[in-house]
Order: sequence, then C-alpha cells, then structure tokens
Amino acid sequence: MKIRLSMYSLAVGIVLLDQVTKYWISQTKPYVNVIPGFFNVVYVENTGAAFGIFQGRLGILSLISLAAMTVLAVLIWQGQHERKGMLLAFALILGGTCGNLIDRVRLKYVVDFLEFYIKTYRWPSFNIADSAISTGVALLILLTLKDEFLRKKSTDPTPENQQLP
Repeated sequence: MKIRLSMYSLAVGIVLLDQVTKYWISQTKPYVNVIPGFFNVVYVENTGAAFGIFQGRLGILSLISLAAMTVLAVLIWQGQHERKGMLLAFALILGGTCGNLIDRVRLKYVVDFLEFYIKTYRWPSFNIADSAISTGVALLILLTLKDEFLRKKSTDPTPENQQLP
C-alpha cells in the first residue's frame, strides 16, 4: 500500500509542478535566451499533442488522456511491489497526462515553454508534463527490453546457460 501511495503522490507532485510552472509562464509570457544557441524559455499555446500533431482535436485528445489516466491509475493500484520501476514509469506518465489534460480542459490548449535548438534546428517546445511522460515512456521501454533480455537469457540453450548434471 505504501508504494502505491508514493506513486500517486509522485503523480500529484508532477501535476502541481507542471501547473505552477505553466501558470507562471502564462502570466509572464517570457522569451528568455537561457543558453545562447541551445535553450530558451518561451510561451507557446499548443492546441495539439506531442510535436504539434492532432492540432485542434481537443475532444479526442481529452478522451484519450482520460482513458490513459484510468488505465495507469489501475495499473498502479494493482501493481506488484517488486516492480517498482514499472510503477514509477506509470506514475510519471499519469502525472504528465493529468497536467496536460488540465490545460486542455481549462484553456483549450497546452502551455509549452521549454525550447531546445541548435542553429536553425528546433525541437518542438514542451513542458514539465511532457518531460514526465517522455521519461516514463523511456523507462517503460528500457524495463521491458531488460525483462525480455533476461527472459531470453534464461531460456537460451547455449552451453554457458546450461547447468551441469
């Protein structure tokens, strides 16, 4: 039960940090060149999803977010204590999804403000919620690949994996 509460608390913390930073950015609408040639803090209204896809599709993005949040909350609740890495990934994705959904419902767009670039090559602006989602998905992929590698290694009939009689 303690691990579940910790994961839900992490998700809530991500939502709070995300919303506080977005509020500040919305109030100040900055354009700050933090690291010249690499990183700016900006104000962007994104009516789509990651990388600007699904522009103007507020309804479907909101429904997908609600469905994902429901599944993630259940996965955390039913999660196994020894799978803390997976639960962490689910909590990161849950918090980020909720943070962006709040913007979509409240503002009809998501506030993005972190802009990375090199010369004329710009990565689409993003926010704390997006960072949490990306980190959670990356962790989920790494843990899945690790599990698959260990499963294959344990079933591999090569001589170094065979036990002597």
